[in-house]
Amino acid sequence: MIQDDLLAAIHDRLLDGTDWQDLDNNDYVNRALSNAHAPYIVLTIQSNTGNHHLDKDRFEVVVNVHVFVEANSTSIADPFERLQSIKRYAYGNAVENGGSPTYGLHRWKPTLDSAAWEATSMVCVDEVNNDEENYYHRTLVFRVNVSK
Repeated sequence: MIQDDLLAAIHDRLLDGTDWQDLDNNDYVNRALSNAHAPYIVLTIQSNTGNHHLDKDRFEVVVNVHVFVEANSTSIADPFERLQSIKRYAYGNAVENGGSPTYGLHRWKPTLDSAAWEATSMVCVDEVNNDEENYYHRTLVFRVNVSK
């Protein structure tokens, strides 16, 4: 499905970064999937709404990027700053770079593997604080349109 291709493209974009400042081995998503300790990022699809036209199939997809950092970690000097650093990287540098991000997801245009499907640039529309008892947890909410 197109959601799988979109999540794969986002995953690859985040792993491809060379500007990571605080994540060990650029391996956050793989650590999350293997139930390793935070910090890590989890990608989810919040919604996938069809808005089809006579000549095109179009979906508005809302993607959540969840960032988790252990609040009381003894292995991280400043867990809250680690959270902020990861969040800044996931958001990206489009604003500082004239609208063309060299890393991150805001204003980045995913390339999809599915034949004939095309995505618009992603736009960050919200940030939600979901802190839990032992974890800092922020969710960046991105919107992207996919059509063919």
